Amino acid sequence: MQALGELRDQIDELDHRLIQILGERMEVADKIGRYKKENGIAVLQTWHWEAMLKARLDLGNQKGLNEAFITKLFRSIHQESIHRQRSVINQG
Repeated sequence: MQALGELRDQIDELDHRLIQILGERMEVADKIGRYKKENGIAVLQTWHWEAMLKARLDLGNQKGLNEAFITKLFRSIHQESIHRQRSVINQG
């Protein structure tokens, strides 16, 4: 049982790091939103999204991760980034 507890502690630490990284990523998305606002660039750039997803799928494959999982994960992250960028653009 102690080994299971230690493994769960490792999962907790990794989850904490994931949340930290996601927060940092969204801060960058806010900066991108400000840049796009200042330069009249559309929030959604399909070509960039498709290239980014392909790169993430390739990396996920190298790590033995399921493509459907990676796709769902990064679609969700991308949707939140779009939401954040739109919020920045729509401010005053």
